[in-house]
Amino acid sequence: MSWRPARLARPPVAHGLGRSARLAGWLHAGFLAAAVAALLLAWIGATVPVRRAPLLALAVDVSASVEPAGLEQALERVTALSQRSARSSLLAFADRTTTVRDSSALRETPLLVAPRNETPPGALWRGRSDLQAALDLAAAELHRTDPQRLRPWRVVLWSDGVETAGSVDRLLPRLSREGASVDVIPLETHRAALELGPLRLPRNARAGDPLQAEIALWSDRAVELEVVLVANETEIARQRHAIDVGVNELVIPVRIPFAGAVTLRAAADTGGETLGQAVSPPLGMVVGEPLRVLLVAEPPAPSRLLASLETLGWTTGRAAPDTLSVAALSRVDAVVLDDVAADRLGPQAQRAVRDFVLDGGGLLFLAGPSTFGEEGYSGGDLEQVLPMRFNVEEERTDVALMIALDKSYSMKGDKMELAKEAAKAVVGELDDEHRFGLVAFDWNPYRVVQLQLARNREQILDDIRRIEASAQTNFYPALESCFQQLAEVEAKVKHVILISDGRTYPDEYRRLVEAMRDAKITVSTVGVGAEADEALLADIARWGDGAAYLVSDASRVQQILLDETRSKTEDTLVEQSTPIRLAMQASALEGIELASAPPLLGHVTLEAREDVEVVLATEDEKPLLARWNVGLGRTWMFAADLGGTYTSSWRSWPDGPRLVSQLLRDAAARGVEEPVALDVTRASGGFVASLSVSDREGAPSHGLGASVEALRADDTLVTTVRLDQVAPGRYEAFLDDDELVHEGEDLVLRARIGGVTVATRPLRPPGARELRPGPPDTALLERIAYATGGRFDPTNTEILEHSEGSRASLWPPLAVLALTLYLLEVLVRRTGWPRQERSVTSRETYSDGSANATT
Repeated sequence: MSWRPARLARPPVAHGLGRSARLAGWLHAGFLAAAVAALLLAWIGATVPVRRAPLLALAVDVSASVEPAGLEQALERVTALSQRSARSSLLAFADRTTTVRDSSALRETPLLVAPRNETPPGALWRGRSDLQAALDLAAAELHRTDPQRLRPWRVVLWSDGVETAGSVDRLLPRLSREGASVDVIPLETHRAALELGPLRLPRNARAGDPLQAEIALWSDRAVELEVVLVANETEIARQRHAIDVGVNELVIPVRIPFAGAVTLRAAADTGGETLGQAVSPPLGMVVGEPLRVLLVAEPPAPSRLLASLETLGWTTGRAAPDTLSVAALSRVDAVVLDDVAADRLGPQAQRAVRDFVLDGGGLLFLAGPSTFGEEGYSGGDLEQVLPMRFNVEEERTDVALMIALDKSYSMKGDKMELAKEAAKAVVGELDDEHRFGLVAFDWNPYRVVQLQLARNREQILDDIRRIEASAQTNFYPALESCFQQLAEVEAKVKHVILISDGRTYPDEYRRLVEAMRDAKITVSTVGVGAEADEALLADIARWGDGAAYLVSDASRVQQILLDETRSKTEDTLVEQSTPIRLAMQASALEGIELASAPPLLGHVTLEAREDVEVVLATEDEKPLLARWNVGLGRTWMFAADLGGTYTSSWRSWPDGPRLVSQLLRDAAARGVEEPVALDVTRASGGFVASLSVSDREGAPSHGLGASVEALRADDTLVTTVRLDQVAPGRYEAFLDDDELVHEGEDLVLRARIGGVTVATRPLRPPGARELRPGPPDTALLERIAYATGGRFDPTNTEILEHSEGSRASLWPPLAVLALTLYLLEVLVRRTGWPRQERSVTSRETYSDGSANATT
């Protein structure tokens, strides 16, 4: 047997995978990665832009205010939009909102002019417009139809903007958040050619009062017409007006001739024009008895200005001061005291007038020459109810006045002569017991007039005449000289007036002037011409608590010095021209043209109390006219008489009698205010009537059997509701809209206590407000469109466009794709497709190195 080397076993050698194996690997990885990517995109909500017709909700206003022709045009557009949109919902709204099948079904929807107890199914009441409910339901329809927002949402609203229920402004933020754009198409309102709004008259009116009735009139053309006011079927005013297109605000002077419950109406008549007639809603009010006024003045008679009150419808009585009694006061509402001396009125009469005011009466006190002095009203009983106090000093204020006059070379000529004449005029203004001094200065001071009593006028005037101009200007020594002289005298007022036309040398002016101020010495300055040291003069006046003047004309210096002197030597009586100015607004001055008032020729200096209303004042802030509520009454006080020379210029002023009339009516109104007030406010679904009741002392009244009635213009009762007490002296009731509206007419609301009418007010229910005149409320409609990203008055093509585009969600197809890819990956893995072939070679190796390979 032959020997063969031993066989050594080796593992098989596998050659590389084939192409099919590599392909299978790639398929496994690709399917798995694609499935994961599809799941990720689906999870993040991937979308793609697409162009789709929008989903529309069409809301049409069918309320009574909409013009029928405009409504028909809206329905034609609804039909066209419904045919072109992918899907649309149609809604009709008035008092409520309902969905309808199409425009034909909307035309067949029952529309009611007035609510009924039994209404047809699906009927709408046209007496109310609820835009909020309409848009709310439109958005809900879009959400119900397309909860995933696969198509663009768009609401199309046809309306005139007359909103008599709800509040669409509260809904707009939510619509904007939800992406429900609102395109708004305005509809024309149903308008009368001529329409009158409600009358407006002041409360607490009294018979005979001169009143101003205000009323709004709407017209669709310019025309002339007459407006007639009727009270209880009696004509009380007639006025012709030229009106423009649109709303005209008319003001008609009127006096109601009788007291008691009054129903007023206004009628407009074009006198043959095609516009025809219009009648305002009725206004019910309680008119008080005529105001009774007692005029107290010295014989022979009160002024013509006060007597003219009788021509304004007032009931006036007259009395001499020494005949005034408590009995006379008990018969009137207001008293006028026209420059009555305190000693003529007497302490007993003064106390009677004081008590009259405290108990609710009105007082107009007119000051004059007779009302001041030691025997005047200061500190007396009557002054306790007056808004301003008297100055009882008969002697003029104790004054020491000095003038520091620049006599430098620049003052030579007219300036010097005019300044000297001004100084002389000041001396003439002073009393004998006043002190006067004058320091002329150039580089040095000259005591031209040593501070002395003004009674030495001849010597003082002679010394002033001898002043001559020379040298340079230096203020400081002159002010120092004035300071030294004034510091040596006792006086209530110490004042320096510095006059210069040039510039001075620098010095410690502030230290000097503030030392003067600390010594109770004030300093004013007058700069003459453009070369005057304006800045320094202004500082000196400021440091010295005085006034700074700068004039280009030296002739004005005299008036400035006189005004300064008078302000320091002020007397109780100021007998000079006094322009008046308005210090604060007051209803008693409403309609008075104060700009046309002539200046007073004099007035009494008075001091206003801290808690009064100063209505008129002088240009230098001195009070002229003030009002004070004291006790239960009210007092007006005027710092001039109306029967003497102080107001002689007012006799030709047209507003003079009216001013006195309004002051008296305001004074008397406080004590005789209407104890009952009826107010009506709008509430959801109706109105709240509120009645406030108090007694004559203003205390609230409790436990009253009160009710409120709504009546038609012909006094037909519509409804009665009990008023429940909700607070001290306050009673309320809710009036439902459905019970008030009768063919859209206006009503009168009447409050009754124990069967007696105590107050009336006009009431315009929603049905009537639906028919208000005027164009569509485009402001509201534009606000709806722009707040939601919609368009105002778009075409049908613009409505169907969606410039922002629409996006389709990809998660459903992505989820299907991911599942499909995963299943394919499993299939490939399980079936082994594509099939793999493996080539393996086994090799035998012998000890001699030979080998045998087997495949």
